[in-house]
Amino acid sequence: DAIYRNLLEVVMGLDSCMGILYDALESSGKLDNTLLIFMSDNGFTLGSHWLNGKSLPYEPSMKIPLLIRYPEWFTAGTTISDRMALNLDIAPTIYEAAGITYNEPLDGYSLKSLYDGSVTRTEMYYMMQNTQGGPSSSPSKRAIRDMQYKYTHYSCFSDTVEEFFDMVNDTLEMNNLINNQAYNVLVELYREKFNTIKTFYGDTFPDLLKNCFIANPYVLKEVVEEAEYPVLQPMVYPTITRESVELYMPWTTATAILYNEFGQVAGRWEVSETFSRLTFASLPAGVYYLRLFNEKESVTQKLIITGD
Repeated sequence: DAIYRNLLEVVMGLDSCMGILYDALESSGKLDNTLLIFMSDNGFTLGSHWLNGKSLPYEPSMKIPLLIRYPEWFTAGTTISDRMALNLDIAPTIYEAAGITYNEPLDGYSLKSLYDGSVTRTEMYYMMQNTQGGPSSSPSKRAIRDMQYKYTHYSCFSDTVEEFFDMVNDTLEMNNLINNQAYNVLVELYREKFNTIKTFYGDTFPDLLKNCFIANPYVLKEVVEEAEYPVLQPMVYPTITRESVELYMPWTTATAILYNEFGQVAGRWEVSETFSRLTFASLPAGVYYLRLFNEKESVTQKLIITGD
């Protein structure tokens, strides 16, 4: 809840600032001659797939909003969903709007060209390379995403290093088709396409292979121990779970009480270890609240239990 609240407070502040800027442009007569672009450099999973972060190639991280206002180029209220824009396209867009001729090669296109159809893009290559060691460092991730499918490859030792999703019929990416025999031919085609695109972009730097699996749990202990600053408040992970959570407790002792959305007690634990696991036996799916407290301090964390 604290993370969501902080994000919403930031957005509220930005919205207020943008209102001031918009009014100033409008009153000065410069609004329609100003290119306004609203976007982010990445998204966050924030509990999706039981994860928290921005580097895994799932849609909450990869697919970000892009809104643009420039009446000279774009018709108000238009939504484009049959082609892809990338952050690589922002610089060429600004150059063209400003009338600047840039003679060096650019990887992206002007959004004007993508909008009017003079160029098109219906697939993309994603790469997040990790060259740093450490027990909690994640593997490198690469993916190709087109309008129908997404193929993902992780730099793990194990055999479970690939994912293949039907992005039309499985938009939440819940059904990994990589081992579905009905898709064997299609998966092999995407593997070949992946290797071709990887070579085309010169992505040949060797990865650090990790002893990892797609189903590995998130290890809270390693994150806390490698944090840049001391973690002074309890941490619970994940906040969307089926039957258990990891708990980091910086206090000497604490009581943990789990309440359902009606305020009824669903579980109680006495916590004296810095790192522990709380298991919820056969609880129905729903929203719960985990209160951690002692004589001096109290913290409450919202949880979503998915059930079987």
